[in-house]
Amino acid sequence: LRPAPAAASALLDELLALAGEGGAGAGSHASSDERGGVFDAVHGRFEHQDGALRAAGFVAASGAIGDAGDGKTFPPETIARALRAFVAVAGCKNPTLAGTAAEAIGHVGLAGLPPLPRTPPPAEKPEKDLSPPPAPEGTVDLVVERLLKVMRLSDEGAAQRAARAAGYVIAGGCEWCDAEKLLDGLFRMSRRKSEETQLAVGEALCFAFGGVAPSATDVLLGSFTTLEGANKLRLGEDAADAEARGRSAGETGETAKSAAAAPIPAAAAPAAMAVPTPNDTACECILSAIFDTYLYSSRPEERCAACTWLLALVTHARRHEKLVSMLPEIQEAFGSLLGDQNELTQEMASRGVSVVYELGTEAQRKELLGSLMGTLSGEKPKRRRVKLADDTAVFSEGAVRVDDEALKKKDEGGGGSGGSLSTYKELCSIVTDIGQPDLIYKFMDLANYQAMLNSSRGAAFGFASIAKRAGDALAPHLAKLLPKLYRMQHDPSPKMQEAVKGIWVAVVDDPKAAVDAHFAAVMEDLLAECGSRTWRSRQSAASALAELLSGRRFAEVEPFLERVWTASLRSVDDIKETVREAGKALCRTTRGLTVRLCDAHHSDPAEARRTITVVAPILLQQGLLSPVKEIQSLAMDVLMRVAKHAGSAEIRPFVPEMVKCLLEALSSMEDSRLNYIEQHAPAIGVSAERLEHARLQSSKASPMGETLDVLMGHVDEATMTELVPQLGSVLRSGVGLNTRAGTCRFISRLCLRRGSLVRPHAGKLFKALLAAAAADKSQSVTSAAVSATAAVARHATEA
Repeated sequence: LRPAPAAASALLDELLALAGEGGAGAGSHASSDERGGVFDAVHGRFEHQDGALRAAGFVAASGAIGDAGDGKTFPPETIARALRAFVAVAGCKNPTLAGTAAEAIGHVGLAGLPPLPRTPPPAEKPEKDLSPPPAPEGTVDLVVERLLKVMRLSDEGAAQRAARAAGYVIAGGCEWCDAEKLLDGLFRMSRRKSEETQLAVGEALCFAFGGVAPSATDVLLGSFTTLEGANKLRLGEDAADAEARGRSAGETGETAKSAAAAPIPAAAAPAAMAVPTPNDTACECILSAIFDTYLYSSRPEERCAACTWLLALVTHARRHEKLVSMLPEIQEAFGSLLGDQNELTQEMASRGVSVVYELGTEAQRKELLGSLMGTLSGEKPKRRRVKLADDTAVFSEGAVRVDDEALKKKDEGGGGSGGSLSTYKELCSIVTDIGQPDLIYKFMDLANYQAMLNSSRGAAFGFASIAKRAGDALAPHLAKLLPKLYRMQHDPSPKMQEAVKGIWVAVVDDPKAAVDAHFAAVMEDLLAECGSRTWRSRQSAASALAELLSGRRFAEVEPFLERVWTASLRSVDDIKETVREAGKALCRTTRGLTVRLCDAHHSDPAEARRTITVVAPILLQQGLLSPVKEIQSLAMDVLMRVAKHAGSAEIRPFVPEMVKCLLEALSSMEDSRLNYIEQHAPAIGVSAERLEHARLQSSKASPMGETLDVLMGHVDEATMTELVPQLGSVLRSGVGLNTRAGTCRFISRLCLRRGSLVRPHAGKLFKALLAAAAADKSQSVTSAAVSATAAVARHATEA
């Protein structure tokens, strides 16, 4: 209910007195309340003045929006007097009171400023170095000056109130010359790093732009606080209405939820704000500043501010015809900022992508989905029109550090960051000092790669917000999307994992069924990324492969088994430690899968034979012969497990080649320092014979010796025919003490355990052993060869 005009005027006078008009109320404690002590409970000068300022602003503004014909409106003189009081307090030194006074000015301005005189033009043109004199009291120029002054305060709360007040004044229909000054003041706040301040500036620009939902009456007489709060309240009411309609129509709870989450159709959009707007000049000025100046600035804080402002416009003034006509440009702008190094900018851009998708046509939505798909897939984002300046931040602080002490001192002495390179000027200075100016291109390539990673993360957040709304539109992209999402769930960055898991939950209803249906596509993508030039891709692919291969059947993995082993061995030998750790986990999974597929008790004999056919050559040629100790140990462990668990029928075709490779590995896997010690044994006082004996005893107890004994049990007549030439080859050309002595020892044990199989080939073995005994200089090898010759001789009499 409105009070009578006389009572309202008396209330306003009392509030203005408390607020500090003419010095009364601000410092006086003797003010009385003739209406029963409404203010008796408020103690302290500051509380009196701040509360009175707020109340006076609303009273004066609500009286100014009434209908002049029914006597409910304050006369212009009363509004002007109140405005003078607000302007006076806005010039005080207390930032809180100044901000409250600026807020009161904004409320009056939203209802429409009263007619105020302007500062007369100076008689003489002022000098350039001199600042213009302050505007006279009671002029509209002083109102604008005080708002701009409060907007420049370091107190963020006061600056935010003044920014919103500037938007209210422009929305209330002030003249363009005043609106231009206020807009320029809002744009100058672009370098403030407070998120709340930029959100306040964005809301002010929305009011200045026009087309927002709340009317002046809603703002001044309702429960309005901010546009963000009003938007959440409106969306909550719409969701509740949709859920109620769904229940009344007999829908299930899930259907009602989906109806509540559906975007607001164009026909249901709220009406535009019913207050006068200056003209299209303000809209053009705002859009020009955002797109031409700040959105592609070289300063990250200005890009963040522009992104926040643009998000506010498309959120709160989404149905404005100028914004609707510029949706493709807005979409491109948000897409380009997904790769910004500032995380707040990425977040705002991803939210903007979601809003643009909701507002766009079917063709625009399809284009946006395709663009996000490309960004998620690692395609290079569109080049942003960012001009590099000396202070342009190319890398985040601490990302690139200088290890050279001289360069560190030079960097610190020049005001740098103590060995950390971040700006374009610092990079150019360093590469010039070291005499390699072409390194700047490598640095910029690293910066582009970081931007690509940031784009993928930002696109993931944006994609997660539109995935449920996209619905069937995602179906054509699902086959391409699933492999990327599966791998990116294992990205080294926790934030990327969080973003992608949001998409995964939104897109995939049954993860297991989806992965099984697209298993081949996922495997192809992961195996390709295991060889990527970027360590993040290699690490995530190795981790994803380890999870994907667990528990798989032979029919699923057969086409990829050889490539899986190649990728596993390569991951263990990666230059990046985190990739090697992921590779070790992948190798453990691959080893378990291979042993299970070769196990005669758990797999079909045909499948086991085909598995050994694929795996054995890789382990023998790439594993045992690798210079990397970890790979050698892994290959030896898998071969030993396969030899123990595989059936004789399945492993026999591979026994000759496996025996030859294992005999050669007896020396190749031995510590090379032992050869050096053997050559210098007399000089260090070590007996050569005792050293050789110790080396041979060690090789007997090695995994290779144990595996050779296991393989010996799988030998039959057909296998023996192929095995004897391999043994003769090793005796003739084998290198290393352990290989030559181990071959002789293997023949001795073969004669002992499988003498009947040796009998047809005793002549060939006898000749090879005699030649080895005669040619070798090592007493240990000669002794082993003689012992093997004696063992073969027992069967040679019948040859």
